[in-house]
Amino acid sequence: MTLFSRLFKRPKRPAPFRLDAGGRTDTGRMRAGNEDSFALLTDRRLFLVADGMGGHRAGEVASRLAIETVAEQTDRQSIAALADDPLAVEHFLARAFRAANKAVAAEAARDTTRRGMGTTLLAALILGEHLHTAHLGDSRCYLMTNGQLQQLTTDHNDAPDFPNVLTRAVGIGAADDPEYHRHPLNTGDRILLCTDGLWNMVGDAAIADMLAAAATPDTACEQLVRAANEAGGRDNITVICIFVGPAA
Repeated sequence: MTLFSRLFKRPKRPAPFRLDAGGRTDTGRMRAGNEDSFALLTDRRLFLVADGMGGHRAGEVASRLAIETVAEQTDRQSIAALADDPLAVEHFLARAFRAANKAVAAEAARDTTRRGMGTTLLAALILGEHLHTAHLGDSRCYLMTNGQLQQLTTDHNDAPDFPNVLTRAVGIGAADDPEYHRHPLNTGDRILLCTDGLWNMVGDAAIADMLAAAATPDTACEQLVRAANEAGGRDNITVICIFVGPAA
């Protein structure tokens, strides 16, 4: 490094928030296996949830492969270069989703027992003072601000004749770019990422009460999973909870 670069190098801005995160996945009470996957990439301030579909454990393969591919595409240096630019972030996440779609589709083509497999995919990236989300499918992101819970994502399962069938997913059909959103964050906010195994079993009001009352993200995850199982646990359940605190 030259003397000029040492003197005039732009100082790194400290992250405005401290993030405490926890995650949990559970098979539920009705399924033989768990086809959900998740990742807490806290060093990158990136959090991922996927809900796979397909027979012969193909859903499990699809969700895991999608998570692994996005993780490989989103290293710390690349994320740091985005500088909270929404257009750059949207393109960055879209490239990662396209890579995941390609990987899942290639695996399905390679192994005949996995034909037709796919997965939902939800990414939440926190940069500066904003939460960036990208998703395909019906895994949801909620944001709680001042005790009010808001669903940030839309569910891609509104086929006219088949309301419970996904209209957009990773690995199935055309390689759609994900739906992208950017939201401001404040100290005290709480973020929830989850598969439909939670929100199909537990209403938003109950989710809000548990998310607000929990002392830690791990406690929130435990209580949410328990509530889904007590309501019947008809599907796999995966949750990530992120508490936004002041910078240290």
